[in-house]
Amino acid sequence: MSHAHYDHADGLDAFFSLNHSAPFLVREGSCENLFGIKEGKLRYIGIRRGTLDRYGTRIRYVRGVYEICDGIYLVPHRKADYSAIALRNDLYTVDREERLPDEFSHEQSLVIETGRRLVVFNSCSHTGMTNILKDVSTFLGRSDVWAYVGGLHLYKMTDQELDELSAEIKSTSIAHIFTGHCTGDHAFSFLKERLGERIEQFSSGFRYCFCCIPFVTGACYNADIKAE
Repeated sequence: MSHAHYDHADGLDAFFSLNHSAPFLVREGSCENLFGIKEGKLRYIGIRRGTLDRYGTRIRYVRGVYEICDGIYLVPHRKADYSAIALRNDLYTVDREERLPDEFSHEQSLVIETGRRLVVFNSCSHTGMTNILKDVSTFLGRSDVWAYVGGLHLYKMTDQELDELSAEIKSTSIAHIFTGHCTGDHAFSFLKERLGERIEQFSSGFRYCFCCIPFVTGACYNADIKAE
């Protein structure tokens, strides 16, 4: 599970009803305590209450870098001060009626080795794409990320901030960014104008094939982009 928000966890009942054996990997900081401000009111936006207890025998809480198998990792976020990011996006934890900015300890990225370079999968990138790339570099000792897949959660960013982000992305080794709706239409258009073919949108029914095993050059990327 990428993180403990309801819109990324509401399929758990269906998953467990169809799969009766696979362990379900969640970050150690995952709790049913996440809230957001919507329409001026504090609302619960976490995993459905009772889910973690109901499926406790199937859920495995992971810490640090967790190696699923050779070349496939779950990477946590640094224990940095993300309070400014949380406050800007109205994201909180509530424990014993104390409301605090979300520290994002429930979030994790999936990192896959594709021969010589890495592909990073995130969902909403709440702490920021560049911060997540720093996490990958810190924990895996590598900065050779070939592709980044996931929403970027940029809809509250100013054009100046988006311009700074595009400059940061250009300074990385990333050849491809595939992103979803939570990036925001304006933010995507802004980045598209500056990054060109380096960034694309994904949607339901689209398929991307990372076929570089072993990786030889960036040119051997193959995208099969057609509705299933």
